[in-house]
Amino acid sequence: MASIVVNGEMKTTNDATIGRFVDDKPVTVELTTGEYKILSPDKAKNYPTDVVRTIDKNQSDIEQGASYSDFNTRKKYLDMELPHINNFLTRFRFNDSSIKTVIEWDDTNYNWIRIDNFPLPDDYNPDYEKISIVTADYPNFGPVGIYVPDTSRNKARIIEKMGGHLFSREDYNRFSHIPLFDLPGWTWVCYHYKDFRWNFNRNNVMQGDNLTKFIKAVHANLSGNYDV
Repeated sequence: MASIVVNGEMKTTNDATIGRFVDDKPVTVELTTGEYKILSPDKAKNYPTDVVRTIDKNQSDIEQGASYSDFNTRKKYLDMELPHINNFLTRFRFNDSSIKTVIEWDDTNYNWIRIDNFPLPDDYNPDYEKISIVTADYPNFGPVGIYVPDTSRNKARIIEKMGGHLFSREDYNRFSHIPLFDLPGWTWVCYHYKDFRWNFNRNNVMQGDNLTKFIKAVHANLSGNYDV
């Protein structure tokens, strides 16, 4: 039998779990070591009572987030994704066989990725484009839109294919956690997951939402294959 304090009240249980003190919200748990943990309901329900001193039940869900992700985390996961992105992009061939797709990080902090000669369908002229995608908040939040050069001959058609979905900066800032970067010489085209949702799986990058799938979605949209 163990005694633990739940929301300030002493509770006694002969269970091996704290499951009956947990509902559908994350809980803050104090361990006998003095350490605190934020646990999901599923994890909390199976936590051993012999190492728990107190449980505070939260009334609201808790989400991790930051205006920017830290560099080491961002680099770690982007490096995992890069082979998958490269494998997807390099399978395409262009009307001009000398053209090759090149992926570059535009600064040493991995804040945004530039893809030179991003493949477009053959009916574009040219059938490739330079695009940039901001990754400053990855993996906490997904990318919001793409940037194309102001001088691009494909710019008007790309905006049309992306659905003409353009926010003013004020509207964008009301809805998005992610700063809208000013990239001189580039036009921002809004394109994002509905309601800015982003379910990134840190345990298996390719199972959740990720940059690779976003890039594939951009390509499908520019090809006129948005059929949802």
